[in-house]
Amino acid sequence: MIDDAIVVLENIVLHRDAGQDRFQAIQSALSELTVPLIGSTITPIVVVPPAGFDYGGNREFLPSSGDYYDGFAANVLFLALSWTPTLSLYLVRRKDTANWRGQSFQGHRI
Repeated sequence: MIDDAIVVLENIVLHRDAGQDRFQAIQSALSELTVPLIGSTITPIVVVPPAGFDYGGNREFLPSSGDYYDGFAANVLFLALSWTPTLSLYLVRRKDTANWRGQSFQGHRI
């Protein structure tokens, strides 16, 4: 489930490194990823609850995890689409590689 936030953050960084400013990078990343993230989160939400109706040997451990999975998955999706972009607005910096090229780093040539 953490993959949702990682994918959003990586796409924001990709757009930032491509030269977009903070707001443009976040808007571009969210416009590209919102529909695929919703689809990839809804799929397990639809598949996991019927597993809780299994009356075989799996019934012993699935109710404890299967009953809470839907809420957990929905919350992770919400946080990936809201908190991750908001925090990246303040915490993600553009990669500055121009200062590193050809300069020495602790006595070693890069």
